[in-house]
Amino acid sequence: MKKQSGFIKDAIILFAITLISGLILGFVYDITKAPIAAAAKAAKNEAYAVVFPDAKTLRQAMRKQQRLQRLQMKYQVKASAM
Repeated sequence: MKKQSGFIKDAIILFAITLISGLILGFVYDITKAPIAAAAKAAKNEAYAVVFPDAKTLRQAMRKQQRLQRLQMKYQVKASAM
């Protein structure tokens, strides 16, 4: 009977540790989610600024990138037709 009692006690302790750890991890994730997203956006904007130095906003950079992709596709089609 003592073995079964010890097993249940160990299982309850393990469950409590897992529950507390999960709650702490979820809390930390919730706190750090916004700063991580902001840092990723800043890094992306910095990369766009390097590639498109004359663009004043991200929207301008995106438009330039889309124009560049259209031109690349246009010339790839012409090159493959030759």
